[in-house]
Amino acid sequence: MVPLKNAEGILRSFKNFIQQNINAELIMVGDIGPQIRDYAQTLSFPAGAIKFLGEIPYTQVAAEMQKADCLLLFSNIENSPCVIGEALCCGLPVITTNVGGIPELTSESNSLLIESKDEDALTQAMHEMVGGINNYNRKKIAENAISKFSYSVIGKQINTMYEEIIASKSQKLIIPVIF
Repeated sequence: MVPLKNAEGILRSFKNFIQQNINAELIMVGDIGPQIRDYAQTLSFPAGAIKFLGEIPYTQVAAEMQKADCLLLFSNIENSPCVIGEALCCGLPVITTNVGGIPELTSESNSLLIESKDEDALTQAMHEMVGGINNYNRKKIAENAISKFSYSVIGKQINTMYEEIIASKSQKLIIPVIF
């Protein structure tokens, strides 16, 4: 829950979202200190609206994703977050920000992209997700993601790169020995 993830913005947007008589639960996963929990209490959420799981094992992350309806990542800045690939491999549609390498990981068939720091857009995206959740084909999302992000696919790509590097070197192997 580092500042660049904008957890406070998620909480404010979620508060606006559920105030419109939406029955939803926000599950926040990650290494957290008491500050974010304290901030959430100042927003006076109804009982059961938010659950803080803290840091959990990867197997539990996958289980949480498989039970969820969508992943929400509201980062101010990012590179290429693994959590998006993990969510997509679980067939989970994503609400996320249009920053860094995120647009390369997502498409209209698996996500809603919004601008960073735009809490109104985040609240609207939550409404769009609820209204259109049946438009996302979780099986196809997972199949597509697995074809890009699975260990076997990435492993083959890395192996191919190493083979190309080795093939591009001269046939003569020079090994320096220093005494």
